[in-house]
Amino acid sequence: MYLTVTHPPPKANKAMKSHKTAFGVRRTQKSDSGPFLVPRRIQNLLNYQSALARTMYKIFLPAQIAGVLPLILIENQAKLSFIVLLFSAVGQFIVSSVIFYKAAKLFLAGVSSSSNTTPMLKNGIGALNYAEEAAKTITVMYVLISTITFCMYRRKFASIIRRVITVKVLTSQIGLDPPLRARWLPMMLHVPLAMAAIIEFHNAREISTVLSLVVRYSCEIMVGTIVVFFIQLLYLVESTLGYLNDHLLKLTTTDHPDKYKKLSVMSDCHHHLCSACHFINTFHSFPLLFLYFSVFVNLVVLIFKTISVLASLSLTGILTFGTVLTSYIARSWYVVYICSRTSDQTKLFNKNLFEMILFDPTEESTVYVKKLMLHLEMKREFEFHAKGFFTVDYPLLHSIAAVATSYLVILVQTSNK
Repeated sequence: MYLTVTHPPPKANKAMKSHKTAFGVRRTQKSDSGPFLVPRRIQNLLNYQSALARTMYKIFLPAQIAGVLPLILIENQAKLSFIVLLFSAVGQFIVSSVIFYKAAKLFLAGVSSSSNTTPMLKNGIGALNYAEEAAKTITVMYVLISTITFCMYRRKFASIIRRVITVKVLTSQIGLDPPLRARWLPMMLHVPLAMAAIIEFHNAREISTVLSLVVRYSCEIMVGTIVVFFIQLLYLVESTLGYLNDHLLKLTTTDHPDKYKKLSVMSDCHHHLCSACHFINTFHSFPLLFLYFSVFVNLVVLIFKTISVLASLSLTGILTFGTVLTSYIARSWYVVYICSRTSDQTKLFNKNLFEMILFDPTEESTVYVKKLMLHLEMKREFEFHAKGFFTVDYPLLHSIAAVATSYLVILVQTSNK
């Protein structure tokens, strides 16, 4: 017969200091007041949590400055953010549905009255104004889709961070230290929007106009923050891939005794980084789809309005529409730039490895077998896409520009009749 005794949980050891790091991850350290022996497995876990917290802080630093994304991603606030955005998006969707109905009705009425071109002109310009309201709705829906995606794929995000930390640990075994840091340049994407907001708030005279501007620019800032977060994640992977490519070229030109051991570790790192690219793309597929749809609609509307205010020589209108237009163009170009650059880095690693296999003077057959097997294992390349609808690359910008130009030509010709 056995007697089971339940002990109360032990009190916290005074020799331990526990404090919160970024995003509430607790890290335990040993103080100087007394010795404390920690098993190796637990110590490794604590080190992993510490590195995870530091890396998340570096990634989220621009988002924390913007002050929006932590509200979406922190688990305790995800439901609140979702409810607020859901109600705002439903309201915008209902209003825009009514606007679309009125726009279609007026536009079809103008087309049917072929005896006079004036109704056609007025209704066409009215439909353009309704399209601007639709573009605002698309922006709100983009924020909603991004929020839902972040709530659904929180585990995917944890997998991204886990892969990057694994690469950091693996590279430390061979004496490498890839930089994990946030970039400040993507934060400049908020500057044109801030300038446009200052101009419009300065010229606003009614309370309803001010409230409308608050809602609009809040959504725009959230969109910009989500885009900056996506860019920062890709910068993290791209800089690590570039670091590995540079060291692979150094191994190609030198006869290092542990060359193949380093190649094996770098092969594993490349595999983890390609998996991180896959998770990032899964995390942002729907947001990318809505992003470029909203960019296209806003591009047509804003360019046409900029042309209109250029004709009237309105300095305020030129500055407002010009700065917002600059923000959309810079945002869409930056996403394409970092996606294309990351994809090129994944391909460059395989290319460098193939050249090393081809031009290595070693003639041992076993070495060739190892190299070929390594190359086959490394044959992983990645291209970013928006749920398979299109590839996020430079031809996408060309397609958007071509279609937007066609629509603008039609609008300008119609308005000049």
